[in-house]
Amino acid sequence: MISEYTEFLLFQKKYKVAGNAGIVIVLTPCSFLFAGLRTILLQDKLSMSLTLVYSRTLKEALCQQKIMKAKLIIIAPESSNPTKIAMARLAIIKAEHMMREQVTPKARCLLLDSNLSINVSDKEYQLTKNSLEYSLALIAEYYIQLPRQLPKMNKIWLPLSGSQQKILALLLSGKDITTIADMLNITHQCVHKKRKAIIKKIGLRNKVLLINLHEKIFTSLNCN
Repeated sequence: MISEYTEFLLFQKKYKVAGNAGIVIVLTPCSFLFAGLRTILLQDKLSMSLTLVYSRTLKEALCQQKIMKAKLIIIAPESSNPTKIAMARLAIIKAEHMMREQVTPKARCLLLDSNLSINVSDKEYQLTKNSLEYSLALIAEYYIQLPRQLPKMNKIWLPLSGSQQKILALLLSGKDITTIADMLNITHQCVHKKRKAIIKKIGLRNKVLLINLHEKIFTSLNCN
């Protein structure tokens, strides 16, 4: 029986998927947030083809020639302060305008959720496990459409059950655990357990694989 990694390589060859994921621009005023995301995104050997570029503003990013080859722009507000979130959404609008003007024709935008939290430990900023759950959900939204497009990849990397898919769809629609439990006629504990299983299955390194495998998975996020 061949390993999952071997299957992944065969999948790449069969579908002629580029192994080089290109450049990811991380747009945030917080250098410590970039450092945390960098550690997480580059921890898997399959994601080493990613090149992360840190920029504090869009203007600064434009001054870097690498933005012309960027495939993904991650915009991370420094806190859940409404003003900071509004600024992040404005950056999304500007980034989408850049794409329309062909400044970064291949880029897709990803806005990290406003619930991203930063904890301080030993005078160093660290991302906690729970702080990533909502950003995971943003990318997980594209899983719902993936089975029809990339069934082989789905089998290897995203083995969600039918009930987990239903709960994921409800979570992404904004429903809380109590509402989901009532809608599906199950206990709160059951929803919480399945939610943890979903997050575990579609961890951040799997999302890096999605970027590696298919750049078109990401689309510009509409900020209301």
